[in-house]
Amino acid sequence: MQFLPFPLCSKAKNIFHHNHISVPFDIDDSSDIYKDKKDFVMQYVFNTEDPNSLVSNLSRAHDNAMVVRDTISSEALSYLEMALNIIKAGYKGHTPLREMQKVLDELMAFWGCLDDFVEDEESRNVIKVGRYLERLDLYFRFSMPYDKKMKE
Repeated sequence: MQFLPFPLCSKAKNIFHHNHISVPFDIDDSSDIYKDKKDFVMQYVFNTEDPNSLVSNLSRAHDNAMVVRDTISSEALSYLEMALNIIKAGYKGHTPLREMQKVLDELMAFWGCLDDFVEDEESRNVIKVGRYLERLDLYFRFSMPYDKKMKE
């Protein structure tokens, strides 16, 4: 049974294996849609046509944040917007994956900003519960060790 909503090739499985992430299903080479490791990483990060890519998910997160701007603050929204702009511009550069550090910095600033600017405790708690549930979901999908699951 496949838990991931996107196709993975054998090269992608090797990347997960190299990073000590177990994949709870077998992958055959007939689904090999990527040319090599670099192509997998570039497509997974920057492909705006793939709804599962990082840029697509960040774009949807930005769209959702626009809807709740009054709750999360314009300052928090601006960090998401900067992260989205960096990831979109990063694809065009000579070292696109290096730009990911800047994206991570903006996302960390976003989460810090939520702690500072979301005044309603209930709203802040709902946001945090959603974040932790998403992480826990990934831990279960990738069969992470029990102790990591319990920390969440």
